[in-house]
Amino acid sequence: VMPHILFPTDFSPVANHAYRFALRLADGLGLELVLFHAYHYALLETGMEPDAVMDALNRQAIEEAEGHFITYDKEIQEELGVSVPTRYVMKEGYPLEEIVAYARASNPQWIVMGTTGAHNAIENFFGSTTAGVMRAAEMPVLAVPPEAPLGPVSRIAFATDLRPETQGVVYAISRLAH
Repeated sequence: VMPHILFPTDFSPVANHAYRFALRLADGLGLELVLFHAYHYALLETGMEPDAVMDALNRQAIEEAEGHFITYDKEIQEELGVSVPTRYVMKEGYPLEEIVAYARASNPQWIVMGTTGAHNAIENFFGSTTAGVMRAAEMPVLAVPPEAPLGPVSRIAFATDLRPETQGVVYAISRLAH
């Protein structure tokens, strides 16, 4: 697998903003960018849905995601003046579980995700997808809030439990501050 950055997205405005950071990071580090989307049909879990209905929903989800991915590639790369090699991955399942499983299998150099932060008691209790990925990932996760200005990195927060295996992460993060 080519060295890459994993960019999980739900195609929200927050994710679109974070995509610009992912592109800049991939361009600066000479890495491929893997755009990842997991989709799940929360209301369809009875097991009684006809296969044709599920097939149609899957096709629709894949077509919509591909449309978003193409927009990312064409419009945003053009806007930023970069040319980053990209690949698209789509998985059916719960986003947190699928992102973590894909990250473990593909071992990206970085994961870049948008984050809105906890805004209510429910989100505080259950946690956001980004927070869950940050807890489970074995590689650096760059969580980009919607208000983060796109420009040179001026501040980096690094949370660690001081395990010896985090030394490589410190090196990877230091490459951002230039």
